[in-house]
Amino acid sequence: MDLQLPLRIHKGNFVRSRTEDESVRDNIELIITTPLGEMVTDPQFGFVLNNMRFESFDETSGTIRGSVDEERGWDYLYSIKVSGSSKNIDTFANVLKNAIVTYENRIKDVEVSMIYQRLEQKIDIEIKGKRCIDDSDFVYKTVMRTWK
Repeated sequence: MDLQLPLRIHKGNFVRSRTEDESVRDNIELIITTPLGEMVTDPQFGFVLNNMRFESFDETSGTIRGSVDEERGWDYLYSIKVSGSSKNIDTFANVLKNAIVTYENRIKDVEVSMIYQRLEQKIDIEIKGKRCIDDSDFVYKTVMRTWK
């Protein structure tokens, strides 16, 4: 079993995840909530949408508007849609799928969908795939609050 995230200590020992699914979910949540470039030892770890939470959101086009970060080469992100499926390459769902495929090798055939809920100012995220250990279905749903 893997260490539970966020890290917790009980009686002088790190708490371990109860199940592999719990560990996979913890790792996916860590990917989603870590801004890209935040992890010094691996600047490619994380999800770039966290870096853009304070940019303007264009509800008409479904894209983010803001200052171009030329130093990081992120100007292309301003044409990517927030809502969509990882089957479309011009969505943040595809960006997240690539991060999950890179950093979580216990699931395969990963698909990600993200739906922006304007009234609630949140993004519903659903991740589906197959567990590598037994080829059974894996589903994880979470919410990202943004643009208040």
